[in-house]
Amino acid sequence: RHEIVFDRIEVEKPTIILVDNDTRSQPSKKANSSPWFIKVSKTSLRNGRFKYERDTHGTHANLKIHKINADLESIDSTFELNKPLLARASGQIEKSGNIDLNVSIKSFTKPLQVDVELKAQNQNLEDLTPFFEENAGVILKGTLIRGRSVAKMRNDAVSATVSAEYQDLAVTLIKTYDQNEVSVFFSNLAESVLMAKKNKDKSLKDQSNEVTVAPKPGESIVGLFLRGMKEAALKVTLK
Repeated sequence: RHEIVFDRIEVEKPTIILVDNDTRSQPSKKANSSPWFIKVSKTSLRNGRFKYERDTHGTHANLKIHKINADLESIDSTFELNKPLLARASGQIEKSGNIDLNVSIKSFTKPLQVDVELKAQNQNLEDLTPFFEENAGVILKGTLIRGRSVAKMRNDAVSATVSAEYQDLAVTLIKTYDQNEVSVFFSNLAESVLMAKKNKDKSLKDQSNEVTVAPKPGESIVGLFLRGMKEAALKVTLK
């Protein structure tokens, strides 16, 4: 009947490297439809590693996630429209804390509709400095006690909301290839410091902010989501 159905696929200790740079490949040609129907009822990934490498304007930065455990719900070769593809994962960024990630892709047609929810706890921010210093001119110190970011892609733009609570947060800004981005960091940081006194006694859910970012020419989806979350995080009131 031209059907292949996998009840379960398990992947042990995979290493995934995503390279994001200024060189763009040509769009792939649309594949001819296959007469075969392939379905995977559940896919599990255990003890994986993910490395995101960002090379732009002569700079190099990378972000590593370890101890990844993930489950992907049923997928099939028809990629039915409006049928959500759901994935859940947990892991550790660099050397500290833990994260939980939920991803929902509503269809594989353009424009993509993607929902991402990221929760983090007890994250040493110095672990992230090697990545953000090169890419955004930001040196971080302190601890992210807990935080939650929700980002949604609609019509090729990403809106991101971040709620976070920090301890002993210190931010140092340095000049980067993107002078406009540095200016944004300065203004956001100043706004956060001024609002800190007003919101000192507010609960975690009240310490949030939302931004909407449009893709830069040639920017990858992963890069766009990271940029949206980063800009929203910098607008969060410091506690």
